[in-house]
Amino acid sequence: MNILIEFLVVFKGYLIEVLPFLIIGFVLSGLIHEFVPARLVEKHLGGKGIKPILYTTLAGTLLPVCCIGSLPIALSLHQKGARLGPVLAFLVATPATSITALLVCYGLLGLKFTVFIFFAVILMGLIMGIVGNLIKFTPPKSLANPACCQEKELAVDPICGMSVDMNKGLKTGYQGEYYYFCSAHCRAVFEENPEKFVDTKKYTNAKGIKERL
Repeated sequence: MNILIEFLVVFKGYLIEVLPFLIIGFVLSGLIHEFVPARLVEKHLGGKGIKPILYTTLAGTLLPVCCIGSLPIALSLHQKGARLGPVLAFLVATPATSITALLVCYGLLGLKFTVFIFFAVILMGLIMGIVGNLIKFTPPKSLANPACCQEKELAVDPICGMSVDMNKGLKTGYQGEYYYFCSAHCRAVFEENPEKFVDTKKYTNAKGIKERL
């Protein structure tokens, strides 16, 4: 029992210590996903030269993110078009040091050791990045184009007007046409008096498939 309590206390302390960095990682990942164009990432991080590796190594060295928080950021960069080399360089450099760690190191160990650590981390990142670019790696389709980012076939719920994924939403047939609903309640309302909600207009979904509303 004492071992379990001790484990929970240590786990709680570790979770409190790691959680802020994990939040930072997911926030930065979300910002990259929403606001950084894929063309920009492919242009600067998708090449075979040393520059993409150097860019991600320097970024990883300066960002205040731990090894756990760096994972979602690296995944977002890879999904946006970054090659394996720059991604590996980022994963090596990010947990190794940061601006905060360098300042602490300078205060405790002096300028010479701080400079040594900074350039040693950059060198390790460059080496791992070069090795990563030499590896012929093709990500699985599920990773390169996750389900959340794939184009969906959408229809409009004739009751509430919500957009409904045609592959997951509830549907019912009427006069040779399928109608899609966000919930069982909307479908039940439609089935009570379908003529009230049927319109002769056509709706074209995301893939150009016409569905009657």
